[in-house]
Amino acid sequence: MATTASGAFAAPKKPRPLERKTAKQALAILLAGNELHFIEVTTPVKLPRSVPNPFVCTPCTFDKSLSARDVTFKSLVDLRGAKFDDSVDASGATFGGRTLFGPFPDTSRRSSRCPPVSEGLLCFVDGDIAGTANFSLATFKQAVSFENVNFEDRTEFSLAQFRDEADFSKTEFDAPALFDEARFAQPVSFLGADLDRLEFEYVRSPSTVDFDQAGFACTNEPTKDQPKPCTTATENRPGPSDAVFTYSNLGGLSFSHASFDPGAQLWMTGLATPSLVLAPGDVHHVLPADRDRVLGMIESTAKADGDLGTANEADYRLHVLRSNGYSQPERLLDFVFFRSMGGYLVEPLQPLLTLLGIALLVSLLRVLLPRQRLSRLRLRAKLAWSERGRRRPEPRAPRPAPHARRSVGTRLDASWSTFCRYAHELLDTLSLMWPWSGASVAGRRLEANLYRILFVCFLIGLANSNPTLRQMLDALH
Repeated sequence: MATTASGAFAAPKKPRPLERKTAKQALAILLAGNELHFIEVTTPVKLPRSVPNPFVCTPCTFDKSLSARDVTFKSLVDLRGAKFDDSVDASGATFGGRTLFGPFPDTSRRSSRCPPVSEGLLCFVDGDIAGTANFSLATFKQAVSFENVNFEDRTEFSLAQFRDEADFSKTEFDAPALFDEARFAQPVSFLGADLDRLEFEYVRSPSTVDFDQAGFACTNEPTKDQPKPCTTATENRPGPSDAVFTYSNLGGLSFSHASFDPGAQLWMTGLATPSLVLAPGDVHHVLPADRDRVLGMIESTAKADGDLGTANEADYRLHVLRSNGYSQPERLLDFVFFRSMGGYLVEPLQPLLTLLGIALLVSLLRVLLPRQRLSRLRLRAKLAWSERGRRRPEPRAPRPAPHARRSVGTRLDASWSTFCRYAHELLDTLSLMWPWSGASVAGRRLEANLYRILFVCFLIGLANSNPTLRQMLDALH
């Protein structure tokens, strides 16, 4: 893949064909410490056990396989923009200097992978490995970059050791990528990477592993009985996971702004990290057995970072998750009171809106059904009960009442009067929260206590949303 800077199009410059060499001819130049550029190697490459000089071939094309198994590179390895049409085997290799597989800036626009645009525009030629790539048991002593490389087939870094920074930013893994038991001594970045199935279990790193803005695919790998569904996000889907982080011990793990395909599933059993950045809304992609612990880790990380919004959302979802294990009566009570009305004491708007909703409804009923009308309704109900079973006489047809046509002004006055009575009733209802409201005398003690409880829940939720007040509450705990 090649990218270009924006600019005006002019007469296109045609790329020149690559110079073709056999592996023997290319190695004779490279092993002597000389660089190769824009070379096409037409035969399989097998490197000797030791390469003392810098190994630079940019942006070369390898038509056949490249074998560097157990090879020791004592200096720089620069294969930026290289295209491998077959497999690459560097298992057990030792890279003593910097290792570069990232994009190559083709200022002369000689590569055929540069689109035909006007001369002078910079073209970046990305690396591509069409066959399998095996770097298992490899040791990278200095910084390594696989930025923008496209791995089209299975990629393996199992048991590899990275003693300096590792960069996999914007790397495309079109097939499974294995990093099992890899060791990272410095930060590693998968920023913006596109991932197929990822195995990242038993990995050790004292620094943060960054998957920010990365994309995780649902691999649609079939199970024993049926294909894994990837059309919708499922809560308890069986089958293999798409990203495995089980029993890894990391200094931090970040999925900030990462995207997950519907149905994608993460396994985090036994994951140990003091910092986990993951949107609480994406926790349904985590294996159900791990969600409780993962939400707790997200909450503690967000608290430490001062992100109370994320911490409260994680705490809210944690309560919802735990309520699923309650018996049916407990779950109903939890949903009605603790979740819907109380907001689990972290969502201040829910108790406030519940309080206002009840107050508005009660005030409306008291305006539409004043005490006199309620008394008449009670009396009619008692009479109807006492006369049940008796035969009632036929009711007389009422005389038609004369139609009194009211003016627009009269209707507006009546509406304004009703609105004023409703506003006064609403204020009286809300004032029942205060101790001196006289709710006991008015016979509205139960209603007043309900308002007070909801208002206290609102205050606690508000305190949990404020950093200073939240620290005070945590200190009380």
